Amino acid sequence: MNEHGRMISNMEKILKRLIAIFFLIVFASIIINNTFFSNLEYYCKVTTDLSAKAIFIAAVILIILVSLIHALLRKIVMHLKHKKLFLIVLFIFFIFQIILLKNTFFLTGWDSNIILTDSYLLRDLKIDQLNQYYYSLYPNNILLTYIFATVMKVEKFIGIVEYSDAVFGLAIVQSILCTITAYLLFCIIYHFKKSFTAAWFGFGMYVVLIIFSGWTGIVYSDSMGLIFPILIIWFYQNRNKFNKYIVWPSIALLGYWGYRIKPQIFIVFIAIVMITCINFILKPEKWKKVKNNFGVISLVLVVLFVSSTTYKNLPERMGYKLNPNLETPIYHFLMMGFNEAKNGGYYVYDVKYTLSYYGVEEKKEAIITRLSERLQQYGPKRVAKIMRKKALSIFNDGTFAWGFEGGFYREVFPTDNPFSLFLRSFVYNGEYEIEEGNHYHITKTVQQIVWISCLILMVIKAIRIKSNDEEDDIYSVLYLSIIGLFLFEMLFEARARYLYTYVPLFILIGSMGMYDLSYFMNQLISKKDKPKIEVAKTKSSI
Repeated sequence: MNEHGRMISNMEKILKRLIAIFFLIVFASIIINNTFFSNLEYYCKVTTDLSAKAIFIAAVILIILVSLIHALLRKIVMHLKHKKLFLIVLFIFFIFQIILLKNTFFLTGWDSNIILTDSYLLRDLKIDQLNQYYYSLYPNNILLTYIFATVMKVEKFIGIVEYSDAVFGLAIVQSILCTITAYLLFCIIYHFKKSFTAAWFGFGMYVVLIIFSGWTGIVYSDSMGLIFPILIIWFYQNRNKFNKYIVWPSIALLGYWGYRIKPQIFIVFIAIVMITCINFILKPEKWKKVKNNFGVISLVLVVLFVSSTTYKNLPERMGYKLNPNLETPIYHFLMMGFNEAKNGGYYVYDVKYTLSYYGVEEKKEAIITRLSERLQQYGPKRVAKIMRKKALSIFNDGTFAWGFEGGFYREVFPTDNPFSLFLRSFVYNGEYEIEEGNHYHITKTVQQIVWISCLILMVIKAIRIKSNDEEDDIYSVLYLSIIGLFLFEMLFEARARYLYTYVPLFILIGSMGMYDLSYFMNQLISKKDKPKIEVAKTKSSI
């Protein structure tokens, strides 16, 4: 390699390291904030049986124990048939999740109820009863409604007619997607680390945070979009293994339609584009390959164009006559993200303020004016305080704001089955509208410990205990994706639930951090054992 090549290579390494360092600083700050400032009052605050400091200590103990077990038993577990065993375990957990859904299923309110109601109407072609006003306000939920309506039509064809049964069927679909996501996560972790222990650890975190979570039973964009970020990463991971005419259009397709289901999903696509562009900038010789990849680039652009055109015509085809003057501009959620009353959370008076204006431009102007006035009034110190509390709302909740949405338990189906009541006691949040969740405090405490463990391990990964990891672009993509998500959530309306779709990526980074820590501990154990071995060899030679 010549001098110029070495300089380019060093620049690339430095840039990737800077991304990792920024990631490290952000999440180290989040952990400190969660541990020492959680006594503050903030939006959708979750309390557990343990204090924040005790949760942190419990998380550290859990990490150390798992790392030690991995370091000590890694030679033993190597002989297990992990792939077959994982498929069996995954199937068992899928069955368990169906049983859990069956016994804890309820109908929720808020946006989910509106979308499901319209989906049910579309199933029966009751176009005249559609909620034109809601979708004029929030047209971003059009695709989700179309998907739900399509599934409901299939359900009706096979004999599932009643509304509650149709919604439960959609929950089963989400459970299937949840299971596929777990499989992809396991495969990706193993691919990178060649460690089944790390993959099992990742799956363990996934079980606690996702499979045991009640969110799978809430039919909405969070669970329906869960598979998109990890599937995009899977395609990117295998970009050199599969045909480029399949990989890159698939990433574009998943990125665009994922965005239409949950806007945050698009962030991982942006991260991939950024890293790809950086590689081209830093490595001019790659420009020579543009001609060879012209067909792929063209296909990606065609995919994005066709997708955009298809989506643009979707509302009209479904029967919606949307009023563009009612649409809520994205600036509204930015304004709400800086309200002091709810520390960046949902604020009904901000909603009323936006609705008091007619037309997108008029709304935009009024929102920007109010936001500017608000920031000037608050000043840097008050804004910083809002941001601190907002970060707690978003990142200090392993339940992802379970039970906080309006009318959450809209319809709970009565039962006297002891088994159902037992399961409900771990899933239902008794602090709110029902009294059956007398064991829920255990669930949320365990989930909080695992969540904080995941955040700590993400920081450990970014420290880069084990060298040469950053050579693969996917690490930079993962870091950028989570950084992008962090910036997005800190700017706009806050809610821990908005992280849910990205939890598999959090677990992915955390699992690799666990592997690096285990590797480090194994090195320490080996160093301690080495002198003993050498002494033994000396004695035998004597």
